[in-house]
Amino acid sequence: MNLSSYVAKSLSAPVEVWTGIKISLYSAFAFLNIDLDVAYIIMWLMLVDTLTGIIKSLVVKKLKLTFAAFYTGILTKFVLLLIPMLVSLTAVGLGYEFKWVIESSLRLIVLSESISIFTNILSVKKREVIQNKDYLSLILTLIRGKLINMFEALAKDKFNNDENKDKDDK
Repeated sequence: MNLSSYVAKSLSAPVEVWTGIKISLYSAFAFLNIDLDVAYIIMWLMLVDTLTGIIKSLVVKKLKLTFAAFYTGILTKFVLLLIPMLVSLTAVGLGYEFKWVIESSLRLIVLSESISIFTNILSVKKREVIQNKDYLSLILTLIRGKLINMFEALAKDKFNNDENKDKDDK
């Protein structure tokens, strides 16, 4: 039994649904020029991070594994994968070449997931909670700031061009 069949059976959804989701993701990655090799690495790191997080919650007495926390973690990781896609869509929509930003954000996600795995392993080894610094929030804040600055520059440029055009018409 392959993964798609297992997920479909366990979640009572037809295999075609999961195949459609997979095709949609691959198509989006191809359209947006996102390196599939890096995307695969991120997905594997997310899986390993989830597994080491579960092991950490079972070994460290102060932590408690709940399904709510598990599903929240899975959803957070899915949303995390949307970051490079959103940056790509923004770039395409604005007519910019953001390939270096997309590649950088993918590699930062790889780095963040790796740090999280090492932190989980260290927590298991020491049998204590070791807090993971949230580097991705810092990155998201930086990306958000850059996009706001771009929007403000574009709006200002458009506003100035419209004013100059009005003056020329008079």
